[in-house]
Amino acid sequence: MRIRDYGYDCDLDTDAVRACLAPWFHAIEAVCDRDANPDTMARMAILLRACGRTYYASFALCNRADAVQRVMFTQVVRAGTWRHVGNRAETAAVFRRALALEPANWSLYLDLADLAAAEGDFTEAAALATRGEELEPDDVTMRATAAAYRARSTGSLADLDTLTDLAPRLPEPYGRTLIGHAHGT
Repeated sequence: MRIRDYGYDCDLDTDAVRACLAPWFHAIEAVCDRDANPDTMARMAILLRACGRTYYASFALCNRADAVQRVMFTQVVRAGTWRHVGNRAETAAVFRRALALEPANWSLYLDLADLAAAEGDFTEAAALATRGEELEPDDVTMRATAAAYRARSTGSLADLDTLTDLAPRLPEPYGRTLIGHAHGT
C-alpha cells in the first residue's frame, strides 16, 4: 500500500492500474499458498479492495484468512470492504465480530460508534464511544468522539465543552464532522 505514499494521490481502482498490478495479484496467490498468515492475507486484501477487486478477490482472501485462523484484523479489513461497497449493516455486523475476538479493542468501539452516528442513533453511538473511552481514556480522538455523541444524545454542555477543547487536535474533516454531529447539523 506504499504505492500511495510520498505525496502521490493516485486512484488504484482503474483498469490501467489493475493491468500494471496484475503481477502483484498473482504474487498474492503465490504468497498465500506458500505462507498462509491471516494478518498478511488481510493486508493484501486491502490492496485488492483499493484496486476495486472487492467481491471476488478481497472478500475471498478474507475468507481464506479466516480458514487459517479467525483474527480481529481480518474482520476489520472485511468490515472496511463492506464499508467501501456501501453496506453499513454488514460493516457493523463484521465490526461486532471483530469486537467479539478482541473485546478490549477501543478503536473498534470508535468504528461502531461512527456507524451508529451515521445511522442517526446517537444514543447507541454515545454508549459505544463511552465504552471505547473507558478502555483508552488518553486517546484524543476517542475522547472527542465520546463527548460529541454524548452531547448530541443528552445535550450535555460539559461534553460540548470537552469537544470544543479537543477539536483543534483532531484530524480533518473528522473534527468538523464530530462538531456537526454534536450540534445536530
